[in-house]
Amino acid sequence: MSYRSFVSKTVGPSNSVNENDVLNVKSALNAAGYYAVPSHGIGPYPDTPMFDGMKRFQRDHGLRVDGVMKPGGPTERTLSARLGGDVRQNGIVPTDTLAVDTVAVVSKYLAAVEGAFLGRGRNGRN
Repeated sequence: MSYRSFVSKTVGPSNSVNENDVLNVKSALNAAGYYAVPSHGIGPYPDTPMFDGMKRFQRDHGLRVDGVMKPGGPTERTLSARLGGDVRQNGIVPTDTLAVDTVAVVSKYLAAVEGAFLGRGRNGRN
């Protein structure tokens, strides 16, 4: 079975994370039944349900329960195996960089529009 990392750097509650990695982790956890997609969809920012899902996955698979996923680490490899090997090749994880970047840009745009609509500047202050 082929394997290719779907995170480029460590994803964890104390790490600065790559938005594409967050989307990949959420999508993979969702496909494995460990992340429920919110009504507004999967966003590129880490959230408590993502880390909780990661910890439940780790616990259920006898891994160290720390809510951390490292490229090529035990959590990522086990999740990949659970999803049938190369999660990108099997279409579980979004790999269209343009689409992922578009989601990030649209999310930032909507946050700015919401701030302007609510009378806040870029820094969130009135």
